[in-house]
Amino acid sequence: MNLADYLTTHGSQTELARIVGAQPQLVWQWSRGRRKVPIERCVSIERATNGAVTRKDLRPDDWHEIWPELAGGFEGLLRAGLERAETALDANPGDRLAQLVHANRTQALDDLTTPTEPAAAGM
Repeated sequence: MNLADYLTTHGSQTELARIVGAQPQLVWQWSRGRRKVPIERCVSIERATNGAVTRKDLRPDDWHEIWPELAGGFEGLLRAGLERAETALDANPGDRLAQLVHANRTQALDDLTTPTEPAAAGM
């Protein structure tokens, strides 16, 4: 559901603005497409609307780049986790968990793209 429809049927822009910590004028501009909803506001809007307005609704052109974990089920979630670990390693080379993920990243990505054999019955 888009933000304008939500506000028409479920509540006021003033109330939503209060909940997400924004000015009512900004909420109006977002709902009318005058401004893009800032990335940092999307999750709070999704929560405030109990999922009626999703991040996909708020950022239809780039949501998959911002939140890749929403795009592909488990595979998308794993890829997003690997990307975040890479970012953590860049920011803090001493991060042991990030080092382990980095060391195993290629294998994990290969495992994602390699079809698996179905388990034999009775084994």
